[in-house]
Amino acid sequence: MMISRLVKALLLGWACFTVSAEKSNSSHSSKINARLNQIRDTMIPPSMYQEAMFHLMSYYAPLDATSELCRNHSILYQEAFLNDTLWAAKMFDASSKIGEGVNVGAFVGLGSYEGCLMVDVPGLFKGQHCLVEVTGILDFLFEASHVTKYTLFPGFNLDFAFSMCIPSTCTVQDIRAHMDVALQEINASSIINDNSCSKKEPTNLRLSDWIAIYILVLLIAAIVLSTWYDYFVCHNPSKQNKILTAFSIQANTRKLLHVSKSSDSLSIVYFLRFFAIVWIVAGHRFNVVLAAPSPNLLTIEKYLTVWWNAPILHMTIAVEIFFLLSGLLVSYNFLKSRNCGKEFNLFQYYFHRYLRLTPSLALVILLEASLIYQVSEGPIWKRLIGASTKRCEENWWSSLLYISNYVHPYSMCMVQSWYLSVDMQLYLISPLLLIPLQRNANRGLKIILVCFIATVVASFSNAWFFGLQGGGNVSRNKKVEINHGAEYVLTHVRAASWLIGLALGYFIYEYKQKGRKFIMNQVSYNNNFFFRTRHEQINKYLFLSNSLEVCCKV
Repeated sequence: MMISRLVKALLLGWACFTVSAEKSNSSHSSKINARLNQIRDTMIPPSMYQEAMFHLMSYYAPLDATSELCRNHSILYQEAFLNDTLWAAKMFDASSKIGEGVNVGAFVGLGSYEGCLMVDVPGLFKGQHCLVEVTGILDFLFEASHVTKYTLFPGFNLDFAFSMCIPSTCTVQDIRAHMDVALQEINASSIINDNSCSKKEPTNLRLSDWIAIYILVLLIAAIVLSTWYDYFVCHNPSKQNKILTAFSIQANTRKLLHVSKSSDSLSIVYFLRFFAIVWIVAGHRFNVVLAAPSPNLLTIEKYLTVWWNAPILHMTIAVEIFFLLSGLLVSYNFLKSRNCGKEFNLFQYYFHRYLRLTPSLALVILLEASLIYQVSEGPIWKRLIGASTKRCEENWWSSLLYISNYVHPYSMCMVQSWYLSVDMQLYLISPLLLIPLQRNANRGLKIILVCFIATVVASFSNAWFFGLQGGGNVSRNKKVEINHGAEYVLTHVRAASWLIGLALGYFIYEYKQKGRKFIMNQVSYNNNFFFRTRHEQINKYLFLSNSLEVCCKV
């Protein structure tokens, strides 16, 4: 008896909410729809079904829209659905419903994006997919974890998000007005912006898109011609024109794969750099998962409580390796060049650094502000990429001047470019520390020590004033925002590792100048590796407990 009721319930839900959206064979869709209607009429009295669907459609169709055209088309949508019209059934099918997994935190329903956009009512409208974010339903969960509604990061930190397939003639203002009325009874509210809705329309390239296309075409042409010259015209590398081979794939591949075997090279840097890159990429890959809708938040919560996942959660520690290497190489190369008798040219010192970094950064920023928005689509594509594109359209200049971490810390173009801004600013002040270090080592090291103490005090003061916690940021709340803008990206509180690297570069240079080599026997190496590994694991596990305090409990 129980199994029979279960089968009936499943068939009932299937009959009410499942309609094929295959565009390629409309006859199959009609047959499927007719069969489902037959099953539905057998299981549900028609009068009960009509009343339930009428009430349900008052939420799914924006009947309370501000524009008359949207209201009229919404009424048409409602009537067509109640009359079992195929296109209306497809629109309702493409909208999300309360699905499986709500009890384990599956609070985001994306619906059928492609199914909605394939709907076409000739002469009237097409399907439009809108993602509506709702807040106020489960506020007690987010109050317990201090989550707020403002975030720089793109993850879903609100109560619910669901999709609606509505007529393309409805605007964002229409949907917002309708949802305000629909959610008023349960003391909830909706968040809808210009990036919440998508519909099938011809791609309109903006001026920035065309500029990006022209630049990419020129770069591709330069690569092809440069490679052709390098491979077919000039076979002797010593006689090649460096300008003509600057974009050659063959020449640049040789440089990339070349490993220096000079006695002055620091081979240990290669391993540390590789180690830090792998660590950071793995950590950011996990952050991408957090930003996407999760079918089971309990799995993520369980993941956070396992101590051996701490290195991934706290991958920000790996950034300190890059700061240390940056300071080390700046110091070591500066002292080595001065020892060779090269005259220090301040303008050339700065200009060479800016020229190395800026062209590549400028190209990426141009793509972020233009074509990246056009290369894909999906239910959350415009929401995630649209915000990033807008920030680059408005604040691209501060990133190219390497001041975005101070000028626009909460709305910087390409959030990941904060490191380049910090590194460039540290590079700009490096002569103030390197010249005294080269002339008088004791005085220079004392200046570095004073700067180190100052940046540690600044970091501690920030944490004390804003009430920041240690450890990785795995939730999206106001404290994470403050941590990011008031400490994580600021040069004067991130310079400690760089200053250590600066002093370390000096010691390594002096050590190598005396003809000594770094030798460590196997026992010392094993002991050092063991104690450092255990020390880092203990620290990360302690940091993990702080992270869990700000993680949303489902």
